Parts: sequence; structure tokens; C-alpha cells
Amino acid sequence: MAAGRYAGGSSNPPETFEHQVFLSFRGTDTRIFVAHLFSALKKAGVRVFLDNDGLEHGRGIQLKLYNAIHHSEMSVVILSLGYADSRWCLDELAKIMELHKSKTHSVLPVFFDVEPTVVRNQTRAYMGAFKMLEKRFGGEIDRVKKWRWALNQVASLRGLSLDADSYYKYDGSVAAIARLFSRAIPVRALDFGYVGTSEGFSRLNSDSLLSPCMGSQN
Repeated sequence: MAAGRYAGGSSNPPETFEHQVFLSFRGTDTRIFVAHLFSALKKAGVRVFLDNDGLEHGRGIQLKLYNAIHHSEMSVVILSLGYADSRWCLDELAKIMELHKSKTHSVLPVFFDVEPTVVRNQTRAYMGAFKMLEKRFGGEIDRVKKWRWALNQVASLRGLSLDADSYYKYDGSVAAIARLFSRAIPVRALDFGYVGTSEGFSRLNSDSLLSPCMGSQN
């Protein structure tokens, strides 16, 4: 699919979307889960881009990811306990939610072993993360406020909740991931094939870009 042109800070949607789904996650928290999702998408015949540069973020990589978000119809944001430890994840989320606010981008949050209220109000593990972030980025108050705003907004959306222990112990399989996302990803007017599961064939509507925003406050 041809990509629309991207102009740096523009929030206008491209004429055509290069990606249907942009997946935002912190790799250190969700590595196995994301590997299963990656496998499910590949088995469905979906084109999957895995950002292997995620371990070493820099300005160039960040612009590349922003470009990919802009050219995606929707994002799936996997919010884990350590998601807020990474400024790269938070910057990425802020960009996603800015597009969502402009009505040009759909968002599906996945609360992976963390409660939506913790994310929305930045309590518990997220409170500790922000104490560290505010010390480190005390001179960038507007940036920190935007991170808080983005977390509040994404946690107010309807999404999926997964308990990590139960998932890995009982249902941590490629087929389970396929079933989960075939029901949850509301991508409009897309038909990218089917995924075989124990319940028969479930539609998996997605063309995905995987971007692990990794590192601890990097």
C-alpha cells in the first residue's frame, strides 16, 4: 500500500495509510506476550515490521516512529507496570493521543498486569516512575504534563485487561492472542485474512508495526 506524504509536525491524516496498526509497548515487560502477538500476525499473513532499533533510541529513530504512527490507522498500546519508566514510551504515547484527539487515529489500550485507574491517575508503580521523571525532567514541565495527560486519556478508553500470571500460566499461546485481538481490533474496512484457532477461524483485521519503546527512563 502506498504511503501518504508526511510533513514533520502535521496532524493531518495521510491520504492512504501505510500501516493499519501501530503497536506501542515496553519490551522488557511484555517480551513473551509481544512475541506471541508477532507470531499470530505472521501466521495470519500480516505484514509485520519489528523495530530492532528500539534498544538504542535517538532523535532519528524517534522521528521514524512518529512517521510510522502518523501513517497508521490505529494504535494498540500495551500498558505494563514499567511502561511509564521509559520517556520514549511516554513520548510515543503522547504522539498517539494527539492524533487520537484530532479524530484521525483510533486507539486500543491493553492493560497488561496493571489497573486502568493506576494508569489514569498515575498511582502505585506509575507514581514512583513520575517522581523519577519529574526529578530528571524538572526543566521540561510541559513535557511531563503532556505525559500525564496522555496516560489519563488512554486509560479512559475502552480496552482489554490481561493478568500476566494467568496469561503465561494458562493461556499464553499464539492461538489465544489471535482470538483476543480478532475480537478487539476495530480497524475499519480491512480484511487481511483469517487466523485458525480452536474455535474455528477468527478474523484478524490488522497490518501491524511493532515498536518496542525500551529502556529505563532512557
